[in-house]
Formats: sequence, C-alpha cells, structure tokens
Amino acid sequence: MDLAGFTAMTQAHGDDYAADVHDAFVGALDAACTATLDVECVKHLGDGALLVSPSAAGMLAALRAGVEQQGDAELCLRVRAGVHCGPVLLVRTAHGDDVLGHTVNVAARLAGIAAPGELLMTAAAVAEAGTTACDAVPLGARPLRHIAGPIEAWSLPLGTQDGLIDPVCHMTVGPGSIAAAAAGREWLFCSEGCRDAFLAGHR
Repeated sequence: MDLAGFTAMTQAHGDDYAADVHDAFVGALDAACTATLDVECVKHLGDGALLVSPSAAGMLAALRAGVEQQGDAELCLRVRAGVHCGPVLLVRTAHGDDVLGHTVNVAARLAGIAAPGELLMTAAAVAEAGTTACDAVPLGARPLRHIAGPIEAWSLPLGTQDGLIDPVCHMTVGPGSIAAAAAGREWLFCSEGCRDAFLAGHR
C-alpha cells in the first residue's frame, strides 16, 4: 500500500510537511496492525508499506482501520493498496526480516494500478476474506506489469469517497477550503500556495 499523490504533495508543500504526513500515516498504520494482532507491517517503503497476515479478513480490517485513522487528519492523502493471497518466502537480511515471491509481486502490481482510495484484490484474496469482502466489485481481468497473464481484480473502497482532491498536491479538501474558478469550473485548494500555482498554469 502507499499514499497516492505523495510526490506531488512533497513538491507543493516541501520535505518537512511531507515528513509530517508520512509520520502520521506510519503511526496510524502501525496502530491498526497492533490492534488487529495477526497483521504485521514487514517494512515501510518511503510513502508505502508491506503488510503480511495469515488472515485475509484480518488484513482488510487492518487496512480499513489504518486508513480511517489516517483520514482523521485535517489534510491527508488517500491510500491505495493491493492484496493477494498465497505463499511468501521469508528471508533474513541485515536490516531484518523481509518477504519475497510471486504473491508479493502481484499485490504490489495491484497497488500500483489502484486508484486513490481504492483497494484491489485478487479472486483468491476475495475468496479467503469471505464476508469481509462481500462488497467487492469485480473488475474483470487486468494486465499487470511483468506478471504473466491477466489477473482477475476486485475493487473495494478504502475510507470515505466524498472528499474532494486538491488538483495541485492531491490532498483531500472540504467545502470550507480555499476556492477559485478556472477552466470553466470551481476548484478547491488546501492552501493559497496551491491555488496560486494552479491559477498560474491556467492563465
């Protein structure tokens, strides 16, 4: 899983701001994994993370809880994630334990094509998750980079979907945010800096 739009947000608001958003994300995710018990965060990868669990239902619970806690922030980025079910290879490294294998690769590729606020799952993961994935929507077979053959993908929303997105930094914004009209419509922004940057490109 990772934070969608992290690169754009970092460019718009700077490294220190990005570090604060990242820390909030890590804290929310770690708290969710601790509360779920059978979900482990193997490693953080910049603005992303790799989670493992013997339970697909537990994985969904941790993802939803982490996104919900992270989304409580006044301004946040939407999360995107991919889940696959299968064996993984545990390896010991100088930096701690890690997991490798086809299962990890498929999950990573699904996360890479997921939309902001979306969780993509394979059919195997949906079947293993049972009723906790009953609201999953089938998307059909999707090609994944460097994965042989298309993979059947299912979509689940992560967090609320009613928030609006700042077109510059991709942070979620609400009705009380800074507004400006451009290109024939009204836009909402998290800050005057994002508003000015957007308008400068639409003159």
